Amino acid sequence: MQRTNRIMAWGLVLALSTITLSGCLKSSTTEPEKLTYLYLMHMAPTAPAVDLYFNAQKASNNSISYNAVSGSYAGVKPGTFEVSYKKGGGDSIVAVVPTAIYDTLRPYTLLLYSDVAGNGRATKIYDNVNDVSNDKANYRFWHLANDVDEVDFYIGNTKVDAGRSLADNVGGTFYNTFEQSEPGTYKLSVKKAGTEEVLAESSEANLVRGGVYTIFLKGQKAGTGAKELQVGVVRNF
Repeated sequence: MQRTNRIMAWGLVLALSTITLSGCLKSSTTEPEKLTYLYLMHMAPTAPAVDLYFNAQKASNNSISYNAVSGSYAGVKPGTFEVSYKKGGGDSIVAVVPTAIYDTLRPYTLLLYSDVAGNGRATKIYDNVNDVSNDKANYRFWHLANDVDEVDFYIGNTKVDAGRSLADNVGGTFYNTFEQSEPGTYKLSVKKAGTEEVLAESSEANLVRGGVYTIFLKGQKAGTGAKELQVGVVRNF
């Protein structure tokens, strides 16, 4: 797996066998334990704070609130397990990712989002960085604002994505693949599809050479504070 410089434990959330690579070494001749790497995003504005479970085992130290992202990948022991989100401090299920294999060859994002009806949904996304460019900035865009119709996405003054609909990246690979852009500092804008109406825009974002980013529309039309319509940016690698 490449670009391990940004892979580290998310101590705030993950409790299950979460260790840094350096913590795996038992001696100078011992191979480090092989791990699978997970990135978490709670982007469901209609969902409560949640506790994360791998099968029946609680995997979070603290409840995870809306707008929380892990900030870096956490290493956990590979295996086959169900991922479930339960209401924080309770047993009611908010969303489930069906049982799947989490291997050592791939990093994954665990995404919690809201559907059009306001129900919490969850998915596992393979973060394929095998073909990213070291000379360009690498990005993908997700539409995660559950009460917003189709949108266009702009990097600076250039429209780079058109007619994107809610969670259209879920269930496929096309919109989860990283595209390339010239490195630079840009304003990132999301507009109502086919119009010049700006729904949300970022302050200037520095997309660096070789960086790998997930850019997303989050919040709701009438949202306030953390739940207002915003353009979010996370650097995966």
